[in-house]
Amino acid sequence: MNNASRRLSQSALCGRDPVRAQSTAVTPRPGLILLHKGDPCFADEVYDHLIFGNTIFTSTIEHPDLVERTLYVNSFSKTYAMTGWRIGYIAAPQALIDGPMTIHLNCVNSVHWPTQRAALAALACSQAEVRETVEGYDVRRRLLLNGLLSIPGLTVIEP
Repeated sequence: MNNASRRLSQSALCGRDPVRAQSTAVTPRPGLILLHKGDPCFADEVYDHLIFGNTIFTSTIEHPDLVERTLYVNSFSKTYAMTGWRIGYIAAPQALIDGPMTIHLNCVNSVHWPTQRAALAALACSQAEVRETVEGYDVRRRLLLNGLLSIPGLTVIEP
């Protein structure tokens, strides 16, 4: 673990002079981000559309104090049920993107064209299917949750 990632890990847990970015949900779990001023922020938001109940999702990049220091990662896998297709993207200021791009260029040749076409089609289509899929996931989630809640002595924290 290099010094920058160690600082990022430590600053996510505790903070001297922290910048507080509070939201109902920064990830699917409600939370509070604490970072040292100036430290980079890693935002893995691949579940940004899979939000259940009355939880409101707020993207990390919606926080003005974090935009210029956030490495934002997302994927088509979860939202568009394209798991296994391995297509995603990152967005960040140039200073944060150079390192991940070097790794990417040395590890991945390119995404094959059927996957690229599927991702374009997903973006071009109505997002109503996404909402319908999330509703289906929620029905199954609640069924499992209710089954777990019916077990005597078992404590369940609703995801």
